[in-house]
Amino acid sequence: MKRDKNKIEDIKVEEKEVKVKKSNKTRNIIIILVVVLLLYCLLPSVTILGTIFFDIFDNTKYVESNNSIIVDNGEIILKDIKGYYDTNTKEYIVYGYIDNVNKNYTIDIEYSVYDSNNFVIGTAFTTIDMKKGESYKFKAIYYEADASEVVKFKIKDINLY
Repeated sequence: MKRDKNKIEDIKVEEKEVKVKKSNKTRNIIIILVVVLLLYCLLPSVTILGTIFFDIFDNTKYVESNNSIIVDNGEIILKDIKGYYDTNTKEYIVYGYIDNVNKNYTIDIEYSVYDSNNFVIGTAFTTIDMKKGESYKFKAIYYEADASEVVKFKIKDINLY
């Protein structure tokens, strides 16, 4: 009879273990759901904080005024910016001058170019390696087949390296 009792006790122990496993699964599912819900609720806040964080450390802020662009609090100044369609090369060219005040930089300049319906049809782009204290003439070129349709341009992006 002792053997029979041992078998019964073994079965009871196994039943308890199964119950514990079931409650762990339920608890894990609840924890996962809570974490997913928290992430879902916090995601917009994280995105906003990330944007603010990167804006603070962005060294390519610029201000446009009077046909000039002041970059990085006056470290770089783009001035006398104009554009035209070159019938010989069939390119739209945005050009101007850059004054570099304090550092060596590589600068990427992008302009959006627009047609007569005020649609952006492309980008004029240039990259310049600049030395501290030097002045440069630049040309950002849009060379697609519809370049003759460009009627205006607007600064799209400036990046300093």
